[in-house]
Amino acid sequence: MTKRARAFVAGGMLLVGAAAPARAERFTSMKYLGDGSRNQHRQAGALVLEGSELRFDDRKGRVVFVLPLAGAQAWIGAEKRTTLGSILRSSALMMVAIPLSVGQVDPMQAWSRDMTPVLVVQLGEGAGSATLRWRGPREQLQGIAEAINRRAHESAALPQAE
Repeated sequence: MTKRARAFVAGGMLLVGAAAPARAERFTSMKYLGDGSRNQHRQAGALVLEGSELRFDDRKGRVVFVLPLAGAQAWIGAEKRTTLGSILRSSALMMVAIPLSVGQVDPMQAWSRDMTPVLVVQLGEGAGSATLRWRGPREQLQGIAEAINRRAHESAALPQAE
């Protein structure tokens, strides 16, 4: 095989490899918290990044929704979980903590471990864009946010077909 033929074969292989679809990244044990409105029901499932799309599948593998990643941003936020048990515990501890506090420590925050990290994804730019939230394993959240930001940057760099 001549040098020219080898170069042609290598170039063809590179073109085929570049045209192949991007491998999907799947993150399990995610709980969809919604967009902040009261009528959202929380649902557990898997977050899938495939090509330039963000997809959420339920536990049975059925697609719940698919959203484009163009212009999306992801970051880790914190959210206070308020449950009946934490309210009762705080009110019981407040009776003990108020006499012990010297005014420098907020007795309600002294025992607070109710802040949980959440993955926040803002789709698009501007005030009207949707902001979605997920809760998942703490050690995975930063990696998921980086993967979403990387995929959004890659999809913005691709030329849009019209």
